[in-house]
Amino acid sequence: MMRVHVLHDASYTRNGEAFVFPLRFNRRRLADRGVRLTFSTDTGAPFECDVLCVSSRCFRTWWTATGGDAVLEWLGRARRTTRTVLWFDVSDSTGTTQFRVLPAVDGYVKNQLLKDRSLYQASFYGMRITTDFYHRHFGVRDEIPQEPHLAEAPDVSQIGKVRVGWNYGMANYGPRGAQLGSLWHRAAGLPRWYARRWYRPDARRPIPCSLRVGHAYARQTVAFPRQRLLELTRGRLRAARLPRAQYFRELRLSVVAISPFGFGEVCYRDFEAVTAGAAVMKQDMSHVDTWPDLWARDMYVPFAWDFSNFDDTLQQVFDQPDRMADIASRAQDQYRRLLDTEDGHQEFCSRFLAAVSCG
Repeated sequence: MMRVHVLHDASYTRNGEAFVFPLRFNRRRLADRGVRLTFSTDTGAPFECDVLCVSSRCFRTWWTATGGDAVLEWLGRARRTTRTVLWFDVSDSTGTTQFRVLPAVDGYVKNQLLKDRSLYQASFYGMRITTDFYHRHFGVRDEIPQEPHLAEAPDVSQIGKVRVGWNYGMANYGPRGAQLGSLWHRAAGLPRWYARRWYRPDARRPIPCSLRVGHAYARQTVAFPRQRLLELTRGRLRAARLPRAQYFRELRLSVVAISPFGFGEVCYRDFEAVTAGAAVMKQDMSHVDTWPDLWARDMYVPFAWDFSNFDDTLQQVFDQPDRMADIASRAQDQYRRLLDTEDGHQEFCSRFLAAVSCG
């Protein structure tokens, strides 16, 4: 039996919950496949295991406090007592990487990566390929300086350690998903479940398009595309934020939900919309390597990062509701298979086993 210990953040966040959720949900399946999982939030505890899986969120304050030296020292100690140490980067985007840890770990597993790994040798404004685009093409500038440890290029000899894990989709994104996630974090022993209700995309949907997005970000390069969307849709779509219950009801009545980039390309709204049966419309995702992948061809409605085809794309939403329902169905079928079938659960287990066997 392989002993795998998971070190995760003590404070609750939805992305932290999505890291832990599928591991706890599939704990018995993994045991049947030869993996004994244990969990803790104490970075000071000794780890008696074959593989140590470390969430990057455990060390988010260590970088600024010590310049990262304490992180590397901690990993060095862990590696001396553990056969394999894996760093799980659970940050929001394909950017904001912590590649400085690469020499100190056996594997680096990230929610989503750039398909073209060579791009990690480049320097991006705002530490993300998306924020760099809006800076270069629209002149948007951030008042907040970027953090050096999130923009360090990897040594080419180390890039082979980097692989895709799983993104935020592996959690409960039903109407009560956020509340349940907080409860499960406080009471880890309670059974977990994925969203139990899936709404048919071909049901009657009187709202052509939902746009309920926030735009109050400290980083202007993150806020800009959302502000631009609000400008382009003013008078055509309602954008004011709704109470949570009303928001989910609107998703269930909408043909399409617009889900633009935030701090990362993948957004919680993507999974909420797919579960509710709406097609997702967002900036082109062809640069992203992630899993689950609900942004393959004909599984979402892409538009250009510079919004040059946004009006035409939005008109298609209004003119082609049946096509939008087909797109929503393909995404929902893929997502539901992963979350709602034994075959999907075993696919996650296989991915995790491949990750922990890398050393």
